[in-house]
Amino acid sequence: MKNSMASLSQQLKAKLDFFKTSIQIDLEKYKEQIEFGITSEKLLFVWKGMEQAVELCGREDDVEQVVKRMMALQTDIVDLQRSPLGRKQGGTLEDLEEHARELYRRLREKPRDQRTGGDSQEIVRLLLQAIQTFEKEV
Repeated sequence: MKNSMASLSQQLKAKLDFFKTSIQIDLEKYKEQIEFGITSEKLLFVWKGMEQAVELCGREDDVEQVVKRMMALQTDIVDLQRSPLGRKQGGTLEDLEEHARELYRRLREKPRDQRTGGDSQEIVRLLLQAIQTFEKEV
């Protein structure tokens, strides 16, 4: 994303530079035509408005601030990826919950007389894993 944004920023700067140059050329040509009596206040007003709009769009300081923030964020991401706690170890709480619900549903489908004490061992294991995962996150 950072590289994409930097590339798009460079493209925008190039387009803004081209547009600025184009407006300046138009204004110079307009000044030349004034000598021959060809004028249009409305057209001049539009060109001046576009020139101001281009100046507002070309705020390089804002882009630089975003790039600095993204670099800091990228450093944080790399630190998290290196951290053993940042890696997925046995699934998230949501995954564990979904698996436990599925096991519970299967257990409920069995008739009571066919259930054994070992049927709930997998659910107990998932509950312990969920508690350990929760304690690590807190």
